[in-house]
Amino acid sequence: MAHVRRKFAEVIKLLPVGITGSPTQIANDLIGKLYEVERRIKGLDHHVRHKVRTEESVPILQKLKGWLDKTYPTVAPKSALGRAMSYALDQWTEVSRLVEDGRLSIDNNIAERDIKSVAIGRKNWMFADSMEGMRASATMYSLVATAKANGLNPFEYLRYVFETMPKLKTADEPESLLPWNMPR
Repeated sequence: MAHVRRKFAEVIKLLPVGITGSPTQIANDLIGKLYEVERRIKGLDHHVRHKVRTEESVPILQKLKGWLDKTYPTVAPKSALGRAMSYALDQWTEVSRLVEDGRLSIDNNIAERDIKSVAIGRKNWMFADSMEGMRASATMYSLVATAKANGLNPFEYLRYVFETMPKLKTADEPESLLPWNMPR
């Protein structure tokens, strides 16, 4: 939904100052209402989030979809608004899925933020020119991401792993090095 919202926000930037009631603003306001619901239910049990979304977000999504279906045929498809609407319609199944399960997020901003360092590091990967090098890089990225996801300082966690690993005696002991097993 963040991408859909961003596309409409880009169109709003193109409008003259003071314009109100534009089709773009209608979409932006409806998407904003969805995010308001999400702010209110953040941190609640997923069953509660599902119930609130069913009661509050489903009608907003229905209104947004109805507006898109009605308005899109009247807009030039290659215009900025036409492209924003086309994108929203093309992604509708994915962006409206959040009402199916309270564990789902309204957008994938967290995942995108977490993977940004991987995307930035792509140029470094050209030096991983063997399967072993690629596996080592993937393992390192996984360890760092998992440490972060468990609230650990990646440097401290990796130092603990590298200091402890040589002391392990059995095949079962590496599990003790997983981030959630690390002594605090």
